Amino acid sequence: MSKVGQKFSIMFLLSIAAAALIVVGRLGLGVLLPTWFTLPMVWLPEDLWDGLLYETLAEVVDSIPGLGLCAVMLAFSFWLRPDELPVGSSKGIPASAALVSISLLAILTAGIVALLVLFVQPWLGAKTDAISFRQAQARQLESAYLDLKKAGLTTSDPLDVEARLSLIQRLGTLRPKQNSYAGSERLDYDFELQIIKTHLDMEEFFRLRLLPGVEKAFSETEATVADLLTRSRAELEGGANDAEFQANLYAYTAYRRMLSSIDHGLKVSEEDWAQVRELIDASWSKIRERTLLTDERLKASYFFRKGKSLGDYNFQNYIEAYYGFQELHAEDPNDAEVDRYWKLSLEALRDSVLFRQEMDVLFHVPGSENLVFLNSSVPREVVRIGKLLDTAHGVYVKDFEFFRFSVAGKPLLHWKAPYGRWSDKGVEFQVWEKDKAMPDFPQVFIETPENLYDTTSGEPMQDDDLASSPRFVPNLTVRDLQVISANQPGPQTLETWGLLTEGQTIAALGYTSIPLQSEFVSRLVSPLGYFAVFLLVFAFSWHFRAKESRKRWWFMFPILPFVINFVLEFLVWSGRLVAGGLVDVFPLTTAALILFSVLIFMSIIGLVVVYNQLNVATQRFRERR
Repeated sequence: MSKVGQKFSIMFLLSIAAAALIVVGRLGLGVLLPTWFTLPMVWLPEDLWDGLLYETLAEVVDSIPGLGLCAVMLAFSFWLRPDELPVGSSKGIPASAALVSISLLAILTAGIVALLVLFVQPWLGAKTDAISFRQAQARQLESAYLDLKKAGLTTSDPLDVEARLSLIQRLGTLRPKQNSYAGSERLDYDFELQIIKTHLDMEEFFRLRLLPGVEKAFSETEATVADLLTRSRAELEGGANDAEFQANLYAYTAYRRMLSSIDHGLKVSEEDWAQVRELIDASWSKIRERTLLTDERLKASYFFRKGKSLGDYNFQNYIEAYYGFQELHAEDPNDAEVDRYWKLSLEALRDSVLFRQEMDVLFHVPGSENLVFLNSSVPREVVRIGKLLDTAHGVYVKDFEFFRFSVAGKPLLHWKAPYGRWSDKGVEFQVWEKDKAMPDFPQVFIETPENLYDTTSGEPMQDDDLASSPRFVPNLTVRDLQVISANQPGPQTLETWGLLTEGQTIAALGYTSIPLQSEFVSRLVSPLGYFAVFLLVFAFSWHFRAKESRKRWWFMFPILPFVINFVLEFLVWSGRLVAGGLVDVFPLTTAALILFSVLIFMSIIGLVVVYNQLNVATQRFRERR
């Protein structure tokens, strides 16, 4: 390697090392002294080291182009001497040999910049975005869980418990190692999960204990045996409906109290024993008289409804079967056959029916929001999606709203759906309440004779249609929507070749593809632009060499990287503006060729300027000799 390459490489590596130390030091202060120094981003505790690593690499990689130009100025203006240029013969230093060395160095540096701009920077951006999204998702789910938990202190809705269980299970999947940091977290996932499971296990016990009359009978801890016997006889002789149940509870409580007294060595009168036996036998006798016929009717009704639900399941009427088995399960949780078919019916509905309660919990997860796009231009159809979630189990939409207008702008059709699921067949809006048979289909606000929401009315249902709400078939795919999200990162963070493919299809959504295409062109031509800038910076540095003019520029060292980085950012910004203007006027290929031609011309100018500067150095070197 020549002196040119050696000194530039040493200065370049030293600049990168210094920048890395500065970035690491700043991030380290943010970790050690968070009250005085804030981190540029917030990460989960288990992602802290990964976040620091990717953030450090991202900042260092972003600064490498500017550091390369800074190394050019430092090496060639302050360090390299004319006699260290490549020597081609004993007569002197030919400018052509030095020009070849400088050109190869510029090409190598431009290649490094191309690798960073086209591949490394988008990859690091995707990594840091993924960690940030994971943190935002976890915190949002935790807030939703705490809100439900707080609301559960004042309400006893069992659906809140199911929602909390779903949220805490999702959090456990998202952060499997959270228990290692639970001491400093807002909540402990494992502890909360155990609490919810204990609550569900005890739910049946609490339900039985809180039946009317039960709490009152067993809360009479201060009542004596005589009081209990008196109350039991009064209930039995009062003749009120179902009073025999209360009389039996009072008598049985007195019986338990008397047994407890005997266990403690106390005496119980024979008269009390006789009254207890009499009241228990009398109350049971009346209970049998009142419940035998009723019990038979209930059994007949239960088995009749059970047979109907089994028939609905066999004939694939899964919605009716699900709600029928749900009602039967509430009456007899110990019926294993009912429990089995209830779960089978639920599984059969998973692919065709959405439950509102599950959707309410699902959409606590962050996703793409406020998507608005053009579905058709004639007639003009506009679709708005309040929120879109692309999960491993499917794509779900919330607040789906559809508008259709005539050429004159008259509204022809307007409807809105609370939730939907996007599949290859289209968007389906089969939404039901989970605890009762109540559908929540799309609401139609405007409908004209030639533009109906339900265009399948009067036609036979398909085999895979389980409810009466028709599906909507959009003129695009879910992947097309990812680029128009309101919270979608800018084009600079997207993968390079994805910019080209997305830019070619985004126009169908009613959006301009200029930002994506201009970013693609800017990245494509940036290595050639950097090559030209490298040559011009070398010529400038060599012309104003500090050693020959004996100027002391050492005070520029600390601020030189910041100045060069500012100038480089300005050039990149200007280049994006020029690329955007060209893409707006010309096709993508033509715009790229124009920019390539301009930058090639600038590179030729740079080579000529560098050659002239090297010729001047050659002449001066010869004069000294």
